[in-house]
Amino acid sequence: MNTFDQKYPHLSAWVGDGSLEIGNLGYGDSTSFIRVLDEGGLIWESEDCFGTLDEALSVAEAGLAEWCQVHIPDLDVCCSRLSICRS
Repeated sequence: MNTFDQKYPHLSAWVGDGSLEIGNLGYGDSTSFIRVLDEGGLIWESEDCFGTLDEALSVAEAGLAEWCQVHIPDLDVCCSRLSICRS
């Protein structure tokens, strides 16, 4: 069985410096189920409905990985600890 860190390395690393919000909280116009935030605010959000939490987390992992490729191209996600390492 994979650990959370192995299955979702970007999400695991992100929570060292940023945060995840999970749930339909209905902030303003947002109906997203998962939101990824940093100190500046929202950087990624999902659609509002998923069949399972695992599906939602997989979509968030892919979304955050894509965001990191664009905004932090030198990112090296270290799966052995909860932090984002720069090479």
